Amino acid sequence: MRRQGVWTLLAWVCAIPFVAGSAGASADDERIAELQRQVRELQDARAADDARRAAPSDSQAGAGTTDWTRYVRLGGSANTGWYGGQADSVAPDNTFQVRDARFFVDAELGEGLEVAGHTVIRNAGMSFEWNLVRIGMLFNNVGDLYVDLQGIADSPWLNLQVGRFQLPVGEAYLRYSRGYWTNPFVSNPVAGAWWWDEGVKLYGGDERGLFTYIASITENETGFNSSVSAQKQYTLKLIADPKPWLRLSGSFVYAGRIGSTSDPGSGGGLWIGETWARGIGVSSTLPVYQDGALIANGPTDVDRSWFGGVDAIVDLEDRARLWLSYGAWRMDQSGSSTYDRLVHSWIAELVVQGALLTSALDGFYLGGRASGIGTYDPDRGYSLDFRTLDQYGYNTSSLQQYSVVLGWWPIEYVVIRGEYSHNRVKTVRGVPASIEQAAQDVDTWGVEVAVHF
Repeated sequence: MRRQGVWTLLAWVCAIPFVAGSAGASADDERIAELQRQVRELQDARAADDARRAAPSDSQAGAGTTDWTRYVRLGGSANTGWYGGQADSVAPDNTFQVRDARFFVDAELGEGLEVAGHTVIRNAGMSFEWNLVRIGMLFNNVGDLYVDLQGIADSPWLNLQVGRFQLPVGEAYLRYSRGYWTNPFVSNPVAGAWWWDEGVKLYGGDERGLFTYIASITENETGFNSSVSAQKQYTLKLIADPKPWLRLSGSFVYAGRIGSTSDPGSGGGLWIGETWARGIGVSSTLPVYQDGALIANGPTDVDRSWFGGVDAIVDLEDRARLWLSYGAWRMDQSGSSTYDRLVHSWIAELVVQGALLTSALDGFYLGGRASGIGTYDPDRGYSLDFRTLDQYGYNTSSLQQYSVVLGWWPIEYVVIRGEYSHNRVKTVRGVPASIEQAAQDVDTWGVEVAVHF
């Protein structure tokens, strides 16, 4: 509108000489002056408007010429709702909780580092995770924190992460951190391999995406930046994707000594569900039973441990997803086999999308999962969940969970779901009645809203 006003007034100015003969000279001069004044006002107003649009906003002032949002991404997830369980379960309070909350910062640091015309690093980045709340507990610590160097020597086979990261073992760990929102259940399987550790991770694969490897060397303890023995943990994961809907993987772990004869440290760097490698009896006030009789606590350290596992995933995207997993985990004590343990872990999970039946159920899903962990030996037990040390100590031979969930995605970043889990705890022979009775009523349930961004 301002542009039209300017041209209209200019037309009037140009027309003045043709009408000057029919009006007095003084009247013409006044009219010309008025029109010229209005033209100048409109031109000034337009110039000011253009300058205002070109100027940076307050939020951009002082930021220089770089738009930081192009190089930094913020993300996170949160789960909250109502959670409960039977009297001897891990959730007996039946309360509203913030169940999980974590936040992420990912930054692109640069790209195209070359030396003598050859690519040394294709691009570099950094990732940070704030592990604020987990399983309803305030953790408030560091999850991931690493530098990521990709395309070393411009090769898809050579990529490096240095810092603290999720251990690349099995497929469960992908849900315990950045991918927490991808878990279709309220609970986690009792047998998933995972946890963070500090070290170096090397990964890569072929350009077609058929084969991938991930290997790491880490500090070998649960605690942040800690290792009492200074011995390391070595992992190797091999992944094959022969079909778009099929993933097969095998994982192998060797861990050196954990703790010492006088200091148990913080326990092993690899977690299976909610337990990890440590000496028999550590952190528990309950007696240890084996072969039907009471025995003394074992050494505070673990001499060495191994883990081997396989996973198979059939993912039909918007129809169904099947996940099968098995692992064997062995912990050895030096000098005696009395406290050695072999722990088995397994998962069978199926999630079916409502759209498979009818488009009216699009966004709904139904899932079932069975998972288990244990020595499955009635004479030798272990602590299979750190939350139950006061109930069973190291006298549990198996923990099995059978869960069913119904979920609904009303919008892309929000899911509402309800789950019921039947839990079965088996104790070893010879334990007193108080320990056996504590393993009777352990079912759990929950209804939650989960979001991510």
